Amino acid sequence: MDSRPHLIIHAGPDAGREICITDPAGVRAGRSSKNGVVLQDPKTSRYHCRFFIKPGDGLFVSDLGSANQTLVNNASIREVRLHVGDLVTLGDTVIKVVDDASGGLPGPTVAAPVDLGLESTPPAARPGPARRPWRRGPLLLALGLVCLFAVGAWIPYLFRSPAPTPPPAPAPSPRTLEIDYEKVLGDTNRIFRYHFHLSADRHLVVTIDDTGSTHLQEESTLTPELVAELAAFIDDADFWTLQDEYQGLQPRTFDQWDITVTIGRKAKRCRVVNRAEPAPFKVVREKFENFAQVELGLWAVQYPPAQLEAMGRDAFLNGRKLYDERDVRHGNLAEAIRRLKEADFYLKTLSPKPDFYPELTTALADCTAELDRRYVDQNFLANRAMRSKEWQQAAEELRVLCDMLGDQSDPRYEESRRKLREVESRLNLQRK
Repeated sequence: MDSRPHLIIHAGPDAGREICITDPAGVRAGRSSKNGVVLQDPKTSRYHCRFFIKPGDGLFVSDLGSANQTLVNNASIREVRLHVGDLVTLGDTVIKVVDDASGGLPGPTVAAPVDLGLESTPPAARPGPARRPWRRGPLLLALGLVCLFAVGAWIPYLFRSPAPTPPPAPAPSPRTLEIDYEKVLGDTNRIFRYHFHLSADRHLVVTIDDTGSTHLQEESTLTPELVAELAAFIDDADFWTLQDEYQGLQPRTFDQWDITVTIGRKAKRCRVVNRAEPAPFKVVREKFENFAQVELGLWAVQYPPAQLEAMGRDAFLNGRKLYDERDVRHGNLAEAIRRLKEADFYLKTLSPKPDFYPELTTALADCTAELDRRYVDQNFLANRAMRSKEWQQAAEELRVLCDMLGDQSDPRYEESRRKLREVESRLNLQRK
């Protein structure tokens, strides 16, 4: 039976989407368009986790060093076997396991052997009725007549001019896509402007300004596949059915969203001022912002400074708490560094920086230095056990080292994992 891992996104921006894993090597999930499963959830990392098959064991999920961790049934994991009904949480996205591929992926079908009549058994030994002797003369005569008629039938075709080959049909040219989207949010204290511009040559530029305190511009050239996907999304979102303008009234505020889209020869502009957005407009507007989040890494800076400061403060307090509890769990120090870096990311575009920013930079430097020191000490213990060929002790020290480092993108983590695999192979040989 063909049993393939089957998952469905149970909650989040991509709710209802189904995922079928056909490659035993699995697929990565995250915000980056280079993943097999691209998520629109801004709380997921660019490369958040990987779903893959272990032959004979079934479906597994492993965390790829994500900022918000990967949870299985509300428990943080690094790598774990999945079963039917398990819930995998990535940010605000919840993925449910429908089929865990307990039977594994199907192997290649082996064709049954075909008897070509080449075995060495003599004809006399084979069962069946005896063959009647046949005469060669009549058979050769009949064969000659058939060949003669065949040659006569083909003679007219040999001297006929070949029909001209029709020219190949021209390939359809891809539709050009141009987008100009501007968001302006203003009140008596500030003006926030977000500008998204995609030109016909696939060049994307996003500019963000906030009353002089924030000015940021990022740009990138998109692939034709991404542009085609974006154009198809707009077509499916009923954007073309909107009115040209939606006006409302709000005292002492000015909120405006203005979108102009050109696909091929079709163009549409829609403007919403001081009122709730129509559903098709909001879907397209959020798509543009999420698209820029993934491609340019701008998801945080599109928020107003007050919100960025609040998110940075929360991440800083979480990081400092983990640092204070660094002796409770081996991975707390690495997790503290991750949270403090997240806080620094939120605050990097703010000017002036909040009052706790100097404390944040000091805490990040202290955490990094402490992790480096602990790595040296723990790596010494692991190497000493390996030199003494105390393989069980070496394995335990290396597991502590991997938990301590945490970040799989850290070269020291990969080196420790390589040593652990080698030590575990020695232990397996001892058990045999």
